[in-house]
Amino acid sequence: LREALLLLKQHACGHLLICDQGKLAGIFTERDFLHLIASRADLEQPIEDVMTNNVDCLAPDDTVGTSIARMTEGGYRHIPVADTDGRPVGVSRVSGILRYLVEFFPSVVYNLPPQPHHSTQDREGA
Repeated sequence: LREALLLLKQHACGHLLICDQGKLAGIFTERDFLHLIASRADLEQPIEDVMTNNVDCLAPDDTVGTSIARMTEGGYRHIPVADTDGRPVGVSRVSGILRYLVEFFPSVVYNLPPQPHHSTQDREGA
């Protein structure tokens, strides 16, 4: 576990994909780390004991919309992309999706109100 934390820090990323013989075996995220710290877990235990197993994955041909839906449903910020043999080929991240939306839909993103789910009760102008 300590080695995994060093890798997260060295690569400045929020996730590690754990593979066994080239196939995805699990994922360990910065959220997992925060839960471990809060529970005062032993940092010398194997990563296999604390990683998330049976990881929900995307297929390489899944759309951005599918990625957003799966992240929303599962409460994920990182979701691996794996081929049909279970080998990881990438990771879909919330930050990457946000960059995509800003790049390809700037007028929609920049014109969103600060709190999109709140509407004003008073009319302005007139």
